[in-house]
Amino acid sequence: MSGATRRRGAGGRSAMGGSGGGTRQDRDRGAEGPLSRVPPAVAFVVVLAVFLTGVWAGGPLGAALLSVLLLFALGLVVTRWHHLRPAERAGRVLVVAVLALVTASVLVPALS
Repeated sequence: MSGATRRRGAGGRSAMGGSGGGTRQDRDRGAEGPLSRVPPAVAFVVVLAVFLTGVWAGGPLGAALLSVLLLFALGLVVTRWHHLRPAERAGRVLVVAVLALVTASVLVPALS
């Protein structure tokens, strides 16, 4: 066998490291943080409720709720950044940017 011969793993990927990041399951398998046991539907409903309450309440309270949500989203993005593909990164950046704009739009009238 020459040095250029590579073994192929599951799915035809090179067993010697290649640039393939594997599947989403492969990348997420090591996730054991405090949110790993929260069902996605529950997380969605909680985030939606906090967002809608922040927008509905407006003023300083709404801005505070949206700011907490923004900081939480930023924390999740930062901690998972190296596991994300470029398209996933772009989506996360877009969501954080929109949330920042909504937070600013709620905060600016509160300051007036």
